[in-house]
Amino acid sequence: MKKQRSFFLCLILGVTLGIVSKYLDTFTGYDGNWLMNIPSYLGDLFTRLGIWILIATTIAAYSKTQINSALNTFIFFIGMLISYYLYSAYLFGVFSTSDIMYWSILAVVSPFLAVIVWNAKNNTSLSWILPALPIALMLTLSLGLGFFFYSIKSH
Repeated sequence: MKKQRSFFLCLILGVTLGIVSKYLDTFTGYDGNWLMNIPSYLGDLFTRLGIWILIATTIAAYSKTQINSALNTFIFFIGMLISYYLYSAYLFGVFSTSDIMYWSILAVVSPFLAVIVWNAKNNTSLSWILPALPIALMLTLSLGLGFFFYSIKSH
């Protein structure tokens, strides 16, 4: 019963965040009141891969078993994808096939990455190296590195 509850919660979280992230995409920044810029900023944040990696890493790390870790992250991403693109089709009548393919590949790969994260949390010898993988990916998404420079692409 608890397994089904965690799967259901991950599905609800994915569906909710998919709808919320698409809804936040409709906001634009406003001049003047900084409070009105928050939805626009959150919309920009939820379009980045890094926040989804952070959420999936958290789901994987706090799952009870390896199998739960893999299934929870997969169910989360499937819920997010379906709700995001159904809401997108509802709002605009069309959606990007290339974006769907990109996120679908991420959803298919996510169970394997979730097992790596779960093992990093539960195996002390692996816990020194495996957490570097999601952290390195998030750094490459936010920093531009060159031979003589670095720049911040996204915060």
